[in-house]
Amino acid sequence: MSKIYIIRHGQTDLNKKHILQGRVDEPLNEDGILQAKAAAALLDSLGVTMDVVWSSPLGRAQDTARLITGEDVPLRTDERLLEMDYGPYEGTDLASPPESIITFFSDFEHQPAPEGMEPLPDVVERLGSFLEELREDPPEGNILVSTHAIAMKGALEYLTPASGGSYWGKYIKNCDIYVTTLEDGEYTVPEQLVVSGGTIALTTERLLLRRHREEDAEVLYKNFGQDPKMFEYSGWNPYATPEAAEETVQRFLDSYEDPHFYGWAVEHGGRMIGTFGAYDFDPASRSIEVGCSIERDSWGKGFAGEALTAALEYLTRQEGVRTVKAWCAADNIGSRRIMEKAGMQLVSTEEGALEIDGKKYDKLNYELRA
Repeated sequence: MSKIYIIRHGQTDLNKKHILQGRVDEPLNEDGILQAKAAAALLDSLGVTMDVVWSSPLGRAQDTARLITGEDVPLRTDERLLEMDYGPYEGTDLASPPESIITFFSDFEHQPAPEGMEPLPDVVERLGSFLEELREDPPEGNILVSTHAIAMKGALEYLTPASGGSYWGKYIKNCDIYVTTLEDGEYTVPEQLVVSGGTIALTTERLLLRRHREEDAEVLYKNFGQDPKMFEYSGWNPYATPEAAEETVQRFLDSYEDPHFYGWAVEHGGRMIGTFGAYDFDPASRSIEVGCSIERDSWGKGFAGEALTAALEYLTRQEGVRTVKAWCAADNIGSRRIMEKAGMQLVSTEEGALEIDGKKYDKLNYELRA
């Protein structure tokens, strides 16, 4: 049995500018790199590792595949996985396209491609040819197929004859993934890989929030547990020793089956710079408490606020949390500003409620209500 994971490449600058991009070899931009890393984190959270990789020859597709699998998994390219050939329309600004493009894009299912552009039935035929060859000699295990938006729709149309062309009008985001199983010579109808609940990978303009890994313990011990500033206003240091850091990370790993456990490592530029957690979920009130910690070398760059905003959006919009709570010591001006900028409001002050290393601080309680 084989499982085939078909993915659209990450974002490029031409994607971002809404420029029609087919065969031009445009590289991933920073957002595209983060999207590919988020896809990798999603697959990792599901325990999915790839045994074989096929990619379009274009760099953006190959780079997306490599960001997901690393360099150890063999990568093969196939020109049948190239994007639709837009011919003379390559590079068209979709903010002001010619009438022929407007007509075609308004009804993919029934309007023929403009002259000089690859017809959609030809896209289905070449993607079908690739899939048929895979069917004839399928490798065992998980197969990643890294391709492009219209080419991916062609594959989905081929695998779903009953769709009647419905995939042509469906929006496929950068790094969306569809999965089909090949067993006994038959493909299953592909399904989009959408995971919600608990600690799923999140991305922001600069950050990747992912599940923790065992190797995070060393970073947490060195960059967090050994810096008194990191727990100056909490008095709580779960990373004080290598053993404590390992135990803490193991607790995170053991908790990921819980749909209401949220424990993220915060990455910037491929390096872990912090942690973000949401805990003590109350199902009756649908409330939860959050906390964030960013290493001192990364203070003052807006990373904590960026992570908090992403987590708040996910918790309230996708997870149905009605009230998000957080607290800080009154003297912790930075944390106060971060929460207020993210839209959280001060709801109460507990005078002298925090005693840390013999010092007393007022405790400020914040909330965001969805």
